[in-house]
Amino acid sequence: MSRVLDPSERFRGAVARFDRANAEDPNVETVDGVSHPKELLYAQRMSDALARFAPDASEVVRLAVRCLDAVEPVAHGHGAVAAPL
Repeated sequence: MSRVLDPSERFRGAVARFDRANAEDPNVETVDGVSHPKELLYAQRMSDALARFAPDASEVVRLAVRCLDAVEPVAHGHGAVAAPL
């Protein structure tokens, strides 16, 4: 029998899956001398900005800013549609 996840576990799991997908970005950005996958860094920055501007945003909105490129790279000029996560 599968166990039922509470909402916070589901949310953390979804963020982790989006972060894994974003971590696959071959483009890197260096911050403080450390290279990071560009899309992962962008997702983290978007989440930080949302937390400042809309701290009470729903989980749906919080996931949406985390996964923009993970699910729709065409919008950012990557040229291919990503498979569903």
